Amino acid sequence: MGEMRSPSFDARLESLRGLAALGVAWTHGQMVFSVSGGPSYPTLGTIAGWVTRLLPAGAAVIVFFVLSGYVLGLGLSRDANFGRFATRRLCRILPALWLSVIVTFLMTFNLSAVFQIVNFTEWFTNVFAKPSLGDLGRNLILAKVNVNAVTWTIIPEIVCSLLLPLLAYVHGQAKLAGHLAILIALAAIGWCAGDASAQYLFCFYLGFFGPRAIAPLMSDRYASYAGAIVGLALLYLGQGFGPYSPAMRTCCAVGAAVLIGALVGRPMTWQWLTLRPLRFLGRVSYSFYLLHLPVLFMLANMAARFSLQPTFQTNIAIDVLSIVRALGFAAISYRFIETPGIAVGRKISAALSRPRDVIGPTLDPPIKGGDFART
Repeated sequence: MGEMRSPSFDARLESLRGLAALGVAWTHGQMVFSVSGGPSYPTLGTIAGWVTRLLPAGAAVIVFFVLSGYVLGLGLSRDANFGRFATRRLCRILPALWLSVIVTFLMTFNLSAVFQIVNFTEWFTNVFAKPSLGDLGRNLILAKVNVNAVTWTIIPEIVCSLLLPLLAYVHGQAKLAGHLAILIALAAIGWCAGDASAQYLFCFYLGFFGPRAIAPLMSDRYASYAGAIVGLALLYLGQGFGPYSPAMRTCCAVGAAVLIGALVGRPMTWQWLTLRPLRFLGRVSYSFYLLHLPVLFMLANMAARFSLQPTFQTNIAIDVLSIVRALGFAAISYRFIETPGIAVGRKISAALSRPRDVIGPTLDPPIKGGDFART
């Protein structure tokens, strides 16, 4: 069962999402064993360090949110009805989320005794602490996220997605000065708020209109290259602030918006992002992002039980193997969980379609968009 794609589908943005998911997975894989004294092989350590710098996990999460704002905005330009939009969005997100939480629970509930065997990092032992059945239920409804830790990002993803149609409507009624005022207000709320959804709504709104505003400036090849360099530089600069601090979120969000604008402004450039391996990575990126942690735990458990020494090289090996295996499981999840969920969402959305004079007004006027990537 294949997924229908928009005629304006942009494979480069799908690959960008895949690279962001890869950055998160790689960083987590480097945090398994507590290793003292640094790497035994300087060359290997240098390579691993450069990979971590090129794919910074925190900045990657911000890219997810900004890219979602951009893509969802294009979806709203085609159908601004909130009921249909919310139905498609929840059917897109929830099935793979539930699968990942259940799989992670089964592994950690039965295998957490491994923590008595070997010296894992504090982060690893906290992430995979033995959960209860109550924890499972709460994580399934996102009231708590201590079964599969990466699901914390799904909370702002859902909340901000469902708030985006309202922002789109207000955006459509305002001029440029109003758009900037909304953006500044959301940024200020994000700086002060303790709630994750309030913190990242700024990222969604910036993604909603920022790349579309920037794209016309990037139609020249060299302008597109320069914009991408500036966007990446801001992502790496933001990563230097405290993890998920207000300054980090703001700097990385601006960088992501500039980077996306540079890509969509010049469709003929950055064609290396359409290579088949990157297309595959992007296509399964959501399941990959959710399933990597349980796969990482499974391999770390095996390493501990086979008495492998907790060395830097073991971290590298587990990291690489976990990525490869998680991609395999993600492909299965995409085929049998994500794609049917998307199809169900479309069927329900189609059933909700009625003449406008029956269901009332939608969140028009529509927003002019550009390229589309699945989110």
